[in-house]
Amino acid sequence: MDQQSAAPAAANNNYAAAPVSPDTAATEINSGRMKVKKRRPSTYVIWSLLLLIFALLFYVYISIVVASPSDLGVTYTQRDYNTALTKTGISLSYPGMDAADIKEFTTKNKNCKLLLADYELDYSRYTLRNFELTPAEATALMNELLPMFSIFSDMQLDIPANGRFAASSRIHVEKMRQELLPDLIGSTQPEFLSRILPRNLNIKIEGPAFSIENNTLLQPEPLAEIKLGAVSLRPFIGNTDQEIRNIYTSYIERIYRKIPQLQIRLLRINSRRNFVFSGVIPTRITIREKD
Repeated sequence: MDQQSAAPAAANNNYAAAPVSPDTAATEINSGRMKVKKRRPSTYVIWSLLLLIFALLFYVYISIVVASPSDLGVTYTQRDYNTALTKTGISLSYPGMDAADIKEFTTKNKNCKLLLADYELDYSRYTLRNFELTPAEATALMNELLPMFSIFSDMQLDIPANGRFAASSRIHVEKMRQELLPDLIGSTQPEFLSRILPRNLNIKIEGPAFSIENNTLLQPEPLAEIKLGAVSLRPFIGNTDQEIRNIYTSYIERIYRKIPQLQIRLLRINSRRNFVFSGVIPTRITIREKD
């Protein structure tokens, strides 16, 4: 009996694990812990770069689309707007609306953008006018005269020094695409563009003073600064020759050429750092909603 029980015991000893010292076990455990905690320096660099890129893209998006246009320090009052209307002689007519209706329409739609295709704007009483507007009066006129039909909002016009000009504004992309540049941007699928294009763009320009002579916009020298939000476009379109500048100024001319029979004989900046205008303009604008 004793010999039979000893045999299995000997056999079991063949499968027994070799004894491990406490020092060896501690070394293996510590080694395993070190492997878990170890991080490559390149991982932190990659994540830092990704976060930096994301932050920059977010900043660019906010500056171009969400934030207000650049502040040039130009402010205006109701008096500036009234003075501009008096100097230009422009008046507005809303047939079928009384004073309360007109106030409701203008208040309701001041911060909206209405499509010209849904309204009739009739220009009449063309008159030769010569006037001078301060930057505050010009800014007031651009922002307050039928703002619901303009592609711009929150515009500022400034003359920071003699022979210099600066402007900032929010541009409403969809309205610009449909009414100002349908042949340039509308050649691609509108559904696709409506998904990828932002609703608004903030733009700022500054450089040598421009002028308009006989409805032709003249920009004899390159702009010193042109930005979409915080992104400078000058490396792409700022250092262009006169022929290229004539191309993009031709698109800007469409803004005022949409007014029939308008004759801008001269628009320039004078030594008093005001805008001087001479030309034939409509002094009555009639607004009707189409049936």
